[in-house]
Amino acid sequence: VEETLWDFRTYSPSEIQKLIKKVTSLELVACYDFHYDLTSVRRLSETFSDIILVLRKQK
Repeated sequence: VEETLWDFRTYSPSEIQKLIKKVTSLELVACYDFHYDLTSVRRLSETFSDIILVLRKQK
């Protein structure tokens, strides 16, 4: 059995929103859960503790 150790920073939805507004070169396109179901778009809210953000570089 191989174990993977992850070091990462977690953000609350409000922290993510503030960060995205601060980084004006990126825009939030969509949010998904870890089932990678493109038909199941999620909202950025306190309901989910894990979420995948799709970001796009602004032109």
